[in-house]
Amino acid sequence: MHRKNIFLKTALVLSLVLFISSFSLAAKKDKEGDDLKIKGKAYIQWQDDLEEDQHSFGVTRAYLQFLKKLDDTFSVKITADAINNLPSDDSAGNTSKSNTYEFYLKNAYLNAKKKITDDLKCSFSLGMIGTPNIGVVDSLSDYRWVYNNYLDKSKNILGTSLDTSADLGASLNFNIMKMVSLTGALTNGEGYKQASEESNGKSIYGTVSINPFKLGEDKKGDGLFINGYLKRTNGFVEDGDNLLSYYGGGVAWKSKLIKVGANIYAGEKKSSDQKFSLFDSYLHSNLDCVIKMPVLVMGRFAFGKDKDNSDSKVTKMGIGAGYKFCKSVRSLLYYEKTQYETIKSNDMLYLKTEVKY
Repeated sequence: MHRKNIFLKTALVLSLVLFISSFSLAAKKDKEGDDLKIKGKAYIQWQDDLEEDQHSFGVTRAYLQFLKKLDDTFSVKITADAINNLPSDDSAGNTSKSNTYEFYLKNAYLNAKKKITDDLKCSFSLGMIGTPNIGVVDSLSDYRWVYNNYLDKSKNILGTSLDTSADLGASLNFNIMKMVSLTGALTNGEGYKQASEESNGKSIYGTVSINPFKLGEDKKGDGLFINGYLKRTNGFVEDGDNLLSYYGGGVAWKSKLIKVGANIYAGEKKSSDQKFSLFDSYLHSNLDCVIKMPVLVMGRFAFGKDKDNSDSKVTKMGIGAGYKFCKSVRSLLYYEKTQYETIKSNDMLYLKTEVKY
């Protein structure tokens, strides 16, 4: 088994070297570029615990991003991430008292893209990359400035973490006829908050996103999306212990007026002998194209549970209204209710603002 793992890893490394080499040969024919973009965004909020009559201000997140186009093939992306760990409730209703700023390297990767034919394009990323499953959900919902999707923040519902939005590794994407996107990724499985690998395990991702119906003249980026997700984190030890795995699917509609979608996941975590199910849905509407005012209406419904524990179900519901002041600033008054099976529910009121710079 040990020799087999060495062979598999060696074959993977050689495959990656050959793949990158093919991009390098193509890059020699491309004109070198000097494009450098620096941008960022911050999430600012006021929150009020309606049950405890406690309220506070906070900057929950601040990003600074550097994008460098090296030539027509290669580019680099680096993102610095400042996190404010505001008090939050887990699936048991326990409140974390942490309230400190922490700084992380969220992204730092080399990306190579290549047009194989008019109907087939591929890209390859290496370094601290974004994980594909969470990336697909966030790109379709545009809900991240309000809160993470609950695959990313599954600990709030299930009491255990299923995935992370970035990790050290490599990913390969194929886009077919601007309709089907296939992504595979291999990562350390520890997330971007862990700078070094502590085990021989790896996380393997498989993601498919199908866009069968498109909107707009350019027929790109909007319409109906049908998605599939898979993740398996394995210790690669001799007994083949599968540490965590999940699979899921979802459907989404994306347009200028409305973004709406739902995703469902199921899987198991052997280290805690837990089998789980998770459902997450969202509504994000900008009424500007209807009433000529950029009024925002947003909603959220999610729940999850341990399949072997009937009292473990946690349900989260949210609704809010806001306004998009300009391209770079939008705000939302947002009410959220968390229901537990065995303890008192929790009610929160937020004023959330996103600032892009």
